[in-house]
Amino acid sequence: MGIGLLALALMPAEVPFLAVVIGTSGWFLAFFLAGFLILAAVWAALGAMASRVEDLQQSTGPVIGLLVAILFVGIYAKGSFLLAASYIPVISSVAMPIRLLSSDVPLWEPVLSLAIAVAAAWAMVLLGERIYRRAIMATGGALSWRKALKLED
Repeated sequence: MGIGLLALALMPAEVPFLAVVIGTSGWFLAFFLAGFLILAAVWAALGAMASRVEDLQQSTGPVIGLLVAILFVGIYAKGSFLLAASYIPVISSVAMPIRLLSSDVPLWEPVLSLAIAVAAAWAMVLLGERIYRRAIMATGGALSWRKALKLED
């Protein structure tokens, strides 16, 4: 991202949207990191659930399809649906930077959206940790969702 912004700044001609892109790039990076943390926790939990490599592909396939659909919703949303999507974790990592680029958004909106995304990332890390801890202790066969998510230790 830094190299791309540097290249834009060094262009000989005046780039009319450069100020908007530079101003939004920090928000994009923050939302990218929050979304990445959520997805990393999801992959860690799914990886811990698999007892063999073959099980891993079976458990991650539907999740990959769902995540791709969610991200396309964030990219192609318009109007009030884009407004709502910019507050939903994972979708907000795409939707809020799009809103910041395309319109004048009050400062409290990206701050609130990022706070929601960070809270969701924290919850997913805690859930992933719980599943991972239980999967390490499980012996004999794949860990079921019921065993992974039970409340008592």
